[in-house]
Amino acid sequence: MCGPPCAGKNTWVAEHAQPGDLVVDLDALYHAINAHPTRDDHDQPPALTPFALDARDAILHRLLHGDHNLRAAWIIHSAPNPATRGEWKQRGARIVMINADQDTLTRRAQAHRPAAWADHIRDWHRLYRPGHVDQHITTG
Repeated sequence: MCGPPCAGKNTWVAEHAQPGDLVVDLDALYHAINAHPTRDDHDQPPALTPFALDARDAILHRLLHGDHNLRAAWIIHSAPNPATRGEWKQRGARIVMINADQDTLTRRAQAHRPAAWADHIRDWHRLYRPGHVDQHITTG
């Protein structure tokens, strides 16, 4: 599940994942490793970032290169770069891109996220390149 911040990736996965499915979500990893989690406002201590990224990358590596017997795994990742999505696709992943127009994303960020999220949305749109997507979903 790829797309910009505030597009609805977590919501879409929550509505479609089944019990026992693996969900790889950086926000959830921050929540798991933070002594005083702040999942509701997405304002995470920068010192935890390398640990959360290492945990996510280890899980992704196992999913994409190792043995597992999961029914389904949901990777929630912004993935603006088609090379990242292409690697996952080569390993058998189905790539779903969820998006909304930039004004909608910014309104959502202003209502539910720290101020820096407006910059994250602009950065995603600046970095995004099409390619390696099986399904597009637009929220609005």
